[in-house]
Amino acid sequence: MKTRGHKVVVTGGGSGIGLAIARSLMAENTVVVAGRDEVKLAAVVRDNPSLHARVLDVTDELQAREAIDALARELGGLSLLVNSAGTIARSDFADSEWAALAERDVQTNFMGSLRMTRLALPYLRQADDAAVVFLSSVVAIAPAPGFAVYSATKAAVHSLARSLRRELAGQVRVFDVLPTWVDTDLARSLEVSKLAPAAVAESLLRAMARDRYEVLVGKAGLVELANRLSADLAENLVARATRSA
Repeated sequence: MKTRGHKVVVTGGGSGIGLAIARSLMAENTVVVAGRDEVKLAAVVRDNPSLHARVLDVTDELQAREAIDALARELGGLSLLVNSAGTIARSDFADSEWAALAERDVQTNFMGSLRMTRLALPYLRQADDAAVVFLSSVVAIAPAPGFAVYSATKAAVHSLARSLRRELAGQVRVFDVLPTWVDTDLARSLEVSKLAPAAVAESLLRAMARDRYEVLVGKAGLVELANRLSADLAENLVARATRSA
């Protein structure tokens, strides 16, 4: 597919992977970064004047609907949605705070991606060359110990992307990005090897240009190969990489 001339909305675009993707697209596309933190978004636009910003909480159905409808009117359509909004927390199932952390991850990572895609789909279907991007993770292939709920939400996002790719074939392209741990605010406290957000963005753009719909970034390809041989082997690889977190 083409990688220029798009009208783009990037959720979670105020930092991390979302911001890196927005920056990689902004030279040749009209890009809106969306997120909950108005101060952070203002700083992003100040540093990147060609970007536009919209305050948006993907867990709020009414706010999400109003934002998508307004942005489609303002941009004159919508051809690319990047679902990058996410949360992550390490939690033990016995932790008293587990329920709140689980609810947050499910509502943001999975339901947020589902909601935004559902609301954007009527506009994407009207575009000539449209796509939706999901940010999954290597933990969708092999779960990370201590991150059971986060891993489950990313597995759900991965499954949703695969299902929609079939359902929307010939209408809207569906890309699924599965990186290993990435050096973002969300993962700052994790003492693990991390990818640069820009590396994830670069991998996505290359995949889009080649119509490669499943984007394995970093050592995610190794984990995926190991999983074909043995689920235990893949899970051990991820467990060792996460052990020090």
